[in-house]
Amino acid sequence: MLDDPSDNDACRFLSLLESTDLVQNVNGPTHRSGHTLDLIMSREAINVVSTTKILSSDDVSDHFLVTCKLDCPRPPPSKLILSSRNMKGIDLDNFTTGIMSSPLANIVSLSSDPSDMTEQYNTTLSSLLDEHAPLIQREITLRPNSPWFNKELRDLKQQKRQTERRYLSSGLEVHRVIYRDICKHYKDVLTKTKSSYYQNKMSTCNQIQLFKTVSRFLQSKDSVSLPKFDSSDHLAVQFNDFFSQKIANLRAELEQSSLPPVLIDCARKECQSTLTNFQSLPVMTIHDMVAASSNSSCLLDPIPTSLVKSIPILMPTIASIVNQSVTSGHFPCQLKTSLLRPLLKKPNLGKDCFSKYRPIANLPFLAKTVANQIHSYLDCNNLYPEM
Repeated sequence: MLDDPSDNDACRFLSLLESTDLVQNVNGPTHRSGHTLDLIMSREAINVVSTTKILSSDDVSDHFLVTCKLDCPRPPPSKLILSSRNMKGIDLDNFTTGIMSSPLANIVSLSSDPSDMTEQYNTTLSSLLDEHAPLIQREITLRPNSPWFNKELRDLKQQKRQTERRYLSSGLEVHRVIYRDICKHYKDVLTKTKSSYYQNKMSTCNQIQLFKTVSRFLQSKDSVSLPKFDSSDHLAVQFNDFFSQKIANLRAELEQSSLPPVLIDCARKECQSTLTNFQSLPVMTIHDMVAASSNSSCLLDPIPTSLVKSIPILMPTIASIVNQSVTSGHFPCQLKTSLLRPLLKKPNLGKDCFSKYRPIANLPFLAKTVANQIHSYLDCNNLYPEM
């Protein structure tokens, strides 16, 4: 009985509430025989409880009904500014016409240097992409992703809101019953539609898609493990310096190491076979190689890989860059840059030590195309060392 000042237990309880920054909001008897027995507690510093009422009870219970109003307004929706391009709105015929009227149509006559050819390739395609699909910034409202929420559910939800407003306005029993029935019907249809959506999705996907669907359904996201940082730019510079120094150390160790006697004897033997030049690949081979590659792109690519596959007129240009790079033994300097993503070697390792990370490189599409050509040549001619 908190309203009795002579009750030692009540005094100790109120003292405990005060020590934990809590406040008791019910003032008045909440029992038929008197005294305050039912409580509503809240933080004193952030008191969200207001308009507390004690309503007389009927014969159902000897306790009174205690109601309150919570000052908890709905938080404003989160906004996010995105930069995107309307790739689906690109007219391929007009884009192709732009390529034909650009220096890419006869790139071999402009330069024989693979770096110059790659620079012309990147510059021209970037300009055409800005012309046909300019970068647009737009503000979106972040909402829960509900792919199963169809038109039927949207109409039922609207009907439920209408019956709710009607009941709150009139207070009639008949409107309360109608509102209760529509709520039950909406809940049943919602559960059935959601269950049917995920059943159909899981029955038609492969194993990889199944794991992704279940992970998305459970809302489990793989958190990116990175060292503690105050500035993401400074952390990126630290990772770059660490990996660059690691490469420099490996090169220094290789230069200082001495060859084993077996390799020295092999080096003295003369090889009768010679390789004077690489055979240039025809355009159709490059076309097949590009078509067989994945659609994954890199931020360093001038246009997405899927768009490259849709424009056959680019294949002679790509073939010229690949063949010139291989025959001259010169890898374009623009393709030596990649986007690195530090990945923790094992989940249980310490996140603050850079040596526990391995660099995962995302290469430009042209770099992967040149690498695939060299790999294909070495593999077809059995030039890989035996493992």
